[in-house]
Amino acid sequence: MLTRDMVSSAPDAPGVYFFRDKSGRLLYIGKAKSLRKRVRQYTAAQTSLTPKVRRMVRRVERVEMRVLGSELEALITECRLIKEQQPHYNVALKRARKYPFLKIQRAERFPRVLLSSDIELDGSDYFGPFPGWGAAQETRELVHQLFPVRTCEMDIRPRDTYRPCFKYHVERCGAPCAALVADVEYDIMLERLCDFLLGEHKPIERELMDSRQDACGRLEFERARLIQNRLEALQRYSARNRYQVNAVRNNHLVVVCPSAQVGSAELFLVKGGAFRGQVTMSTEQAARTLTATLSDLFMSEDVAADLTAADVDAMNVMSQWLYANRDRQEVVRVDGLSERACADAADAVRHVLLSTTLAPRSAQAAAHVR
Repeated sequence: MLTRDMVSSAPDAPGVYFFRDKSGRLLYIGKAKSLRKRVRQYTAAQTSLTPKVRRMVRRVERVEMRVLGSELEALITECRLIKEQQPHYNVALKRARKYPFLKIQRAERFPRVLLSSDIELDGSDYFGPFPGWGAAQETRELVHQLFPVRTCEMDIRPRDTYRPCFKYHVERCGAPCAALVADVEYDIMLERLCDFLLGEHKPIERELMDSRQDACGRLEFERARLIQNRLEALQRYSARNRYQVNAVRNNHLVVVCPSAQVGSAELFLVKGGAFRGQVTMSTEQAARTLTATLSDLFMSEDVAADLTAADVDAMNVMSQWLYANRDRQEVVRVDGLSERACADAADAVRHVLLSTTLAPRSAQAAAHVR
């Protein structure tokens, strides 16, 4: 059984920990911002633990810890190790909170707007993450009010003999099933929808006001009331301005985190929303090679097909972490894929390196702790 003595030497540092039974079989992999605080929680009073956790703790006979440079590195490492080793209790216990995305399902001829908890390599556009499912659902509902994007699950094969459903008659769908909207028109509407999700609300508001005035001029007062309802919903949403999201494909970032190596930092490189690698770099190395390193990554002509399943897992972890830490100065955005943007980003990263204390880890925290 897991005891306080077994974790007495746990370092106060980020990392991952491993619980094993008496035969050495891996039971659980976890991550922590502070290994000391996290593993000691398992030795608290049994009544504070859930029944499943109590059963696991009674089987633990050995604890291993691996110190890493940052909480983000611990998150990515935990994700990779769980995928590789699939410990029993990770399946039974792991319930990590996920921030949702809106997904434009590009694999479909007439794409729908869906909710998604994960990013996949399916060619879709992802917007988010949102602070919760309620926020994502509210935004999707407004999207369906403002744009005639289809919601049905039909395999659309347009034919003019098909009768459109009720949503067409209340202007909630363009009826591609009945060939009442062409592919090109639908794609243009989707581009406007994407602009809206990125915060471009004013053009939609002006368009609604013009449509309302036109309906009134034609004495179509029922339609004018419908447009007014949409306009008011948009204005309420814009006034709150609560959900600032980004297109995942537009995320080009360098995340600067402390390293387990003395005087260095871990640079996590994100291109097109995808985790593309990790570089350990000192302030002196950054002065010499950082601009070239960023240019090599962000100016290359790679495509999404180059990504592996592990990259996608890291991408999901990275998106969640970036949302939770969106105001930190250690997140440097690369404003466009150009030499100038890479040089500016390198300057910003060097500034963060100089202004951030790269505190050395203790000798105890520099290796495995058993």
